[in-house]
Amino acid sequence: MTVADNTSRNQYTATSGQTVFAYTFEIVDKGDIVVLKNGTTLSEGTNYTVSNVGNDSGGNVTLTVGATAGDILTLYRDMPYARTQNYTNSGDFLASEVNSDFDNLWLAGEQTNRSFSQSIRKPITDSDSISMELPEAATRVNSFLTFDSTGAVSVESLASGNNPTNIFRQQFTGNGSTTVFTLATDPGSAAAVMIYIDGVYQQEGTYTVSGTSLTFTEAPPVNASIEAVLYRVTDIGTTDAGSVTYLPAGTGAVQTTVQTKLRESVSVKDFGAVGDGVTDDTAAIQAALDYAKDITSGSAVGAEVFMPSGHYIISSTIILRDKVALRGSGNRSTFVQAKSTFTDLYMFRAYDEPDPTTSMFGAFLTDMQIDFNDLNISGSAAVYAQAWQENSGLRRVVITGWRDTAVQISDGFGGAASLKFEDVEIFSSADGGLIGIDCEEISATGDFFLEINQCTITGDTTNKLNEGIKIAKDTLYVSGLHFEQCTNGVSLYDAADFQATTISGGPGVTSVIIRNSTHTGNISLGKLAKRTATNAIDDNRSSGAGPDITRDLLNYNDAPAVGSNAGIVAWCVFNAGTTTIIDSYNVSTLTQNAVGDFSFNFINPTPALASGGDRPVSGNFSVATTDELWIQNKGGTVNSHRVMWKRGGAYSGGGYNDPRASVIIFGRSA
Repeated sequence: MTVADNTSRNQYTATSGQTVFAYTFEIVDKGDIVVLKNGTTLSEGTNYTVSNVGNDSGGNVTLTVGATAGDILTLYRDMPYARTQNYTNSGDFLASEVNSDFDNLWLAGEQTNRSFSQSIRKPITDSDSISMELPEAATRVNSFLTFDSTGAVSVESLASGNNPTNIFRQQFTGNGSTTVFTLATDPGSAAAVMIYIDGVYQQEGTYTVSGTSLTFTEAPPVNASIEAVLYRVTDIGTTDAGSVTYLPAGTGAVQTTVQTKLRESVSVKDFGAVGDGVTDDTAAIQAALDYAKDITSGSAVGAEVFMPSGHYIISSTIILRDKVALRGSGNRSTFVQAKSTFTDLYMFRAYDEPDPTTSMFGAFLTDMQIDFNDLNISGSAAVYAQAWQENSGLRRVVITGWRDTAVQISDGFGGAASLKFEDVEIFSSADGGLIGIDCEEISATGDFFLEINQCTITGDTTNKLNEGIKIAKDTLYVSGLHFEQCTNGVSLYDAADFQATTISGGPGVTSVIIRNSTHTGNISLGKLAKRTATNAIDDNRSSGAGPDITRDLLNYNDAPAVGSNAGIVAWCVFNAGTTTIIDSYNVSTLTQNAVGDFSFNFINPTPALASGGDRPVSGNFSVATTDELWIQNKGGTVNSHRVMWKRGGAYSGGGYNDPRASVIIFGRSA
């Protein structure tokens, strides 16, 4: 028969209960095949049977007991290298016997070729002069296998300084005068050497190591046994992080690679950022953000780019990316500064190129300080949020050195609903600034909600900030908001609504809140602390504007004087026909004295009200009067003032709408 050019080895991963495994090579005898299960040799007849012996295309090995899923079955030919056929003079020379002998020769050749293919060997392109022969046993015992400069096989003994890892001893004997001893190899540093004298460990201060010289501060005694233990690790090359495995601790932990583990986070330093206060890190920071955007493309899952502690210089605008947060290591640790030659309008811009009309979610800046380097660039902003929406904003950020605007919020591309700033500190340049946070019209429908928690906005003592926060169209909600060195803290325009849980003024503040002449929105206040500010609320609206403050000052003693800057110490909405109180603050009861003339009793004592007020009138007026608002002191005790303040037209609030409703507001005198 013929011998096919087949492999003489098969390997399989078993399924649960599998018993039949094919071998694809010829065997002469059933004992010529070896079967391994998970590296253990099985016994023919006990563990398996063999079919199709002598077939040049092979046959099957059938296990007596089904395999377990995942078992590795290895089948290979292992026939003896022996000749059993003998030809005699004048004897028979049969074709079947000759064919059988030649078949055995070819099968043995295939078997040898398989063994050769599984051995370590040099490529055919190597020079014949390169020896791959091992040194004799006496030479290679207790040695590392290495390759010399030509690529030939060599060995290094364990005591050699060229070993990749080396720990060995040297012994000397003291003579009472010698202080310098020569080591066999340079350990690299004294930390890599341990010295013992007569078995007692010697502290590093008693000797020094320089190169191969070991020098004692005092000569070891006569016949003292000196032992030097050297530790040496030699670089044997680099490896790919993808080839190094990593197994986390804990039950059920899954093994991964070092590369996969490290790529769970993205750092600007992965892309070449230095953070030394000199190097321009613009390109590296942008590359990191762009990469993070790419890996989140088409996914609902966002990413984060980390900026380790350092001083990062940027020379042009950094474009923030959708669903990508940029996080530093702390607002006193990660410092991002505009280069002195910076000419762009913005340091950071939330504007997701190449599709700038796309809203951005989860694209916040956190845990860093942003410094505009006192550059005077008209129309500039340290942060320009043009596309931020939900889960975007600022977290634990300090913004310094800006001359125009610290944060400008605009556009939103029509869909923005809310935006939150938390733990933000804003300090203008020593040369002054215009606006701390400029919230332009974000939503065309007026549905935008800017929430600011724990924020301080401060101008310069010489060049005060014009406006701490400017908002014109949307709703501003604040808690823990504080201003210093600002002409106006919160500056309200147009239809902006304002709600404050706690808000305070400080040194250099003219008005904590200012209602500009165009303001038509509502104000809801919890605690307002005027402190050293001149005014709590400055109302610059036109004559006859409605008193639409829907919640008052709990700490009413901070209210300013009556007049255009009138603060509020109490208010009451009531039905002038029935004297029923609809809603109120710090008012317990009211009594109608005459048409348009009412007395009010307060829950808490109020300061004395100035006589006359800002628009004094004489006589009473009816509930139908549509005159402008005024205050007039009617006398009375500290706890009961009669004050008139009429607003013509209907009051709508708290589910109540009645054209007869009047609003009384009590202001504090200077």
